[in-house]
Amino acid sequence: MKTIKVVTMLLLLAVFGVGYAYASVVRLALIDYSDFREIENNVYISKFLPSDAGQKTLALLKSARQRISVKYGSPDAQPVTIVLGDKQEQDRYGLNGHPGTFMFTPWGGYLLLAFEKADIDVTAHELVHAEIFSRVGYLKRQFKIPTWFDEGAAMQVDFREKYMSSNTISQADFAYVINLDNPAKFWGGDKNKNIENYRKSKAAVAELFLSTDEALYSLLEKIRHGEDVVIATAANETNKALQRTSR
Repeated sequence: MKTIKVVTMLLLLAVFGVGYAYASVVRLALIDYSDFREIENNVYISKFLPSDAGQKTLALLKSARQRISVKYGSPDAQPVTIVLGDKQEQDRYGLNGHPGTFMFTPWGGYLLLAFEKADIDVTAHELVHAEIFSRVGYLKRQFKIPTWFDEGAAMQVDFREKYMSSNTISQADFAYVINLDNPAKFWGGDKNKNIENYRKSKAAVAELFLSTDEALYSLLEKIRHGEDVVIATAANETNKALQRTSR
């Protein structure tokens, strides 16, 4: 399996070109051959971290998964988890100043965590991204999951104060959010606007689940089996419900 992954990666890099932008992806794919310590199946920690880092990491992952279970039900995703040390190491693997991130490739998903900054909110948030990827697969995650929904679903288990909202949303704001369907629209150059987009996507997805009686895992199952417009249909139903209540 490891050989297949490496060969696939090299073929893709040959097709799309090799450059600096792919360096972190190469490092992720080759993590088995790095000096990171594997403390559990598919959980790696930097050799520069303190001796108790492994125990703390496993406890954090367990707590984050328990939080997801309370909201959505037991998670299945088991991404390759890489816990990074200092800023230089974080940058080398593509974390780029964030406390955590989830990256997905045709051969699998990677959860990256900054040991000193990642907490249960960050970890649970990124694990929801991993769950969505795991349940629908690479191509459907790439083309069928709009960014506002991906982020809004993750925000349901993320209780960081700066992203808190009342979980109520107006019809006008909902209509705005569902247009944030790709990363370029969701994240701009304005930090405050990005935070507001997170807040509104959190409220929008909460409203979608409430208005349509949808559940995340069953919705993802429909997408996996080819119901490509399921999110658009749920969003349309939610929009109509908000229109009725705003009259």
